[in-house]
Amino acid sequence: MIARRDVLMMSFAAIALPQTSLAAARLTGATCKRAADGRVTLTWSGPAAGVRMSNNPDGPFAKVLQANAKGQWAGPVPVAPRPYFRLSSQAGNLDVAERLLPLQGGRNFRDLGGYMTNDGRQVRWGRLFRSGSMVDLTAADYAYLSSLGIQVICDFRSTEERDQEPIRWSGANPPAMIARNYANASSSQGSLFAGNPDGPTVRLRMAKLYETLPYDHIESYRLMFSKLAAGQAPLAFNCSAGKDRTGVGAALLLTTLGVPWTTVLGDYTLTDDVINFETILQRSPKGKPPAGFNEVSQLSKDARAQLQRADPLYLQTAFSTIKRQEGSIAAFVRGRLGVSDDEVRSLRANLLRPV
Repeated sequence: MIARRDVLMMSFAAIALPQTSLAAARLTGATCKRAADGRVTLTWSGPAAGVRMSNNPDGPFAKVLQANAKGQWAGPVPVAPRPYFRLSSQAGNLDVAERLLPLQGGRNFRDLGGYMTNDGRQVRWGRLFRSGSMVDLTAADYAYLSSLGIQVICDFRSTEERDQEPIRWSGANPPAMIARNYANASSSQGSLFAGNPDGPTVRLRMAKLYETLPYDHIESYRLMFSKLAAGQAPLAFNCSAGKDRTGVGAALLLTTLGVPWTTVLGDYTLTDDVINFETILQRSPKGKPPAGFNEVSQLSKDARAQLQRADPLYLQTAFSTIKRQEGSIAAFVRGRLGVSDDEVRSLRANLLRPV
């Protein structure tokens, strides 16, 4: 005869089992990559899912591409209007799109959407964009970007960099341009190039630079956060390469949204996969390096590689310095950038979606 205690335990197990299975069956790790022939491949982990598409990041996702795909879907999809995809299963929905925008003259121009937060939400696609200089964008690129409805561009570059490579928006509905005037990219940048340094020396100097970089650009980051807290999105922010000033800004923003550190670091190091600095130097007109690259071009190849690399050490140094001096990243955002708790809640409400 089964005891009452055993019956209760069996009942609890019966209830818990579907919940465990459901958690294990969630959709995760979705990626979207476009091949040269125009075919887009979606991949994900988890259960089979329906695949639907929309040209609006918030839907409706009315176009059914496949009712039940197992871990992958591939097919031809036009570049424009920009496609967004929704994977749907019994455990929930997961949205995915191309991270690197398919621009002819883009420099590290990518979408910060799709990242998962610690509380199980997802950064909305089509709301936040990070980039390098936009000087090489074509008329077709500007038409594409105009269709995304970008409202604001926060340009983190110095006055000299902006004068040398200005953003000349040629598409419809030009966004508001936000920038501040200053002379140097960082107060300690000059020491990077002193004495014809070798690769290991440049790496250590870059890490040192990152100790001050967040503080050198407090005003730029404050402006970006204030615009986003006020709901002014889609928003793009950029520097020259889209790696250092932009990388720290992206990391501060993603961390504030609740994205875990490993994901934040992965977004930072993605620059190494999507931009070739040597190509930028080689295609400069009349041998003149792009803005901010003049001293870089004088370094040895090994030294340039360390300078141009999105080395995890650099971002880790920046965040370690902030935590040591402020106590936490949240304290830096609140105290140094002046972002209130209410504004953080607004940021998360505007830029995150439930899954």
